[in-house]
Formats: sequence, C-alpha cells, structure tokens
Amino acid sequence: MQDLRPRRVLEVGIGHGKYGVLVREYLELPYERYTKSEWQLELIGIEVFAKYRNPLWDYAYNQVLVEDVRNVDLERLGRFDCCLLLDVVEHFDHDEGRFLLERLLNLCKCVIVSTPLKFEEQGAQFDNEHERHWSLWRRKDYRPYYFTYRKCGNCSVVVLSRNPLNPVLGQDSSGYLKLRQYLLKRLPGPAIKSICLVKSIGRGILSALPGATKKTAL
Repeated sequence: MQDLRPRRVLEVGIGHGKYGVLVREYLELPYERYTKSEWQLELIGIEVFAKYRNPLWDYAYNQVLVEDVRNVDLERLGRFDCCLLLDVVEHFDHDEGRFLLERLLNLCKCVIVSTPLKFEEQGAQFDNEHERHWSLWRRKDYRPYYFTYRKCGNCSVVVLSRNPLNPVLGQDSSGYLKLRQYLLKRLPGPAIKSICLVKSIGRGILSALPGATKKTAL
C-alpha cells in the first residue's frame, strides 16, 4: 500500500479497527502527518456487527457504515484507490465471495485479500453469526484477475486488480496473458476474432502447466 500511495481506501469488515490504525501509521506518519487534523487519506469502513464499535472507529476512520456489505450501495461511496478485505472472504460462500470481489473491483483499483490457507471450522463468535467460516480460497480462485499471491504464516495475502497496477506490486502473469496483450495491440480489427482461438488453446496449455497463475476472459 505504501508503494500505491492511495488517497481513498475502503475497508470491508473492519472488526475492532486495528487495520485502520495501521493504515494511518504507514500512510500518514511517514509523511509527518501526525495528528488527525493533518491526515490526508480518506478511510471508509464497513462493519456488519455493531458491538465491535470502540474508540478506534472514530479515531482511525473518516466514516464507518454499520451494515452488511451485501446490502450496501457501494456505488454511492465513489471510487477508491484500494480496498482491504482482510480475514473476511472466508465468511462468505464462494458464489457470494466472487460477487463481492466483482463489486469491489468495479470501484477500487485493487483489492487486498487475506484469508486462511486451510479451512478452519468456526461457528459464531462473540455472539456474532457473521464470524462463521464458509469457504476456503486458493490461488486458482483469483485467476479471473491480475493478482499477486503470497503466503504469510497460516494465511495467504493476495492483491487483485482488473488492470495492471502502476506500480506493479509484484503481480503474477502468464504466457497467455502476454500473448493476448501482444495480439490486441498488433492485429487489425477483423483479425481480433482469431484471439478466441488463441484463448481456447492458451487455456488448455495453462491448465497443464504447474504454477499457472492467471486465466483471463476476453
């Protein structure tokens, strides 16, 4: 996030607000913006469980919406440079999780996801039914997007985007993706249809290669 230098950040599932404090520490303090009146980054949070409210919410966030993100009109919040989805996506089934990622990527240049590497049974915690675990997310689940995938302890950390980021933030790529980009630039209009053939061939090649990290839809 420091490389990205975001001006607007959305965090979904802020919990007690610890990541909001870290955002301020790493994106404000290095630029000698020590007090809240000096902060320049706008940080918006969404949290479904009102009982998690505590003084960190008011300190670190410009605004916190106490709602289920599935019911939030995200469009009215405007566009963001980055979205944090940390220890959240496992609380949705895969269909709902993919739909949420699509919605967030419509508004945000990138989405940073962290989630456990192994499925861990978890029921309601702290009287919060939304703490239940419903899904396990693997590298293959992110292939429709540009992404960076890293293992960090018992979690994976993934940076997702629809388009290449500048800075790149170490994003993974694939031979098919590079070929697709080359053809889109070089081929005349009528010949673009031939990319459909390349697409089907490329998918077959990628599925046979170990460590393939991307599948892109035209």
